[in-house]
Amino acid sequence: MYASNLRSFLLSPIIDTVSSKCFRVWYHMRGNGAGNFLLFTVVAPQSITHSSQANLASREVQLRQVGHQLDIWYSYSLNIGPGRIIVGFETISISQDEDEPALVAIDDTELLDGTCSQQGTALSWSALSWLNRRSSFF
Repeated sequence: MYASNLRSFLLSPIIDTVSSKCFRVWYHMRGNGAGNFLLFTVVAPQSITHSSQANLASREVQLRQVGHQLDIWYSYSLNIGPGRIIVGFETISISQDEDEPALVAIDDTELLDGTCSQQGTALSWSALSWLNRRSSFF
């Protein structure tokens, strides 16, 4: 099915932590109509039990990407906590070309103990491949 101006949301469960955590995700945006990709956080009050009950109007945007981002994957890391936090993703597809639909994808989400060593740094998959190949020689 072909659709333009399609908005999608994906919310994590409530992350209830007493210490800092590093949230990491890989994302990919391809195609001229890839539109917008947002990664955001929402503080979850004690009164809610499920992330679907969160007030998304109070979200804080952590990452905003617009349009085609080349044909590579990027990683993004974000420090969260302590507290009750929901991590969310929003995409808006604006594809006008039925033959070349836009693609926005996320993969390999991780929640690690401690703070991120490079918060907010986006590193492309092609750079990681180069680093992995280079390190295999030593």
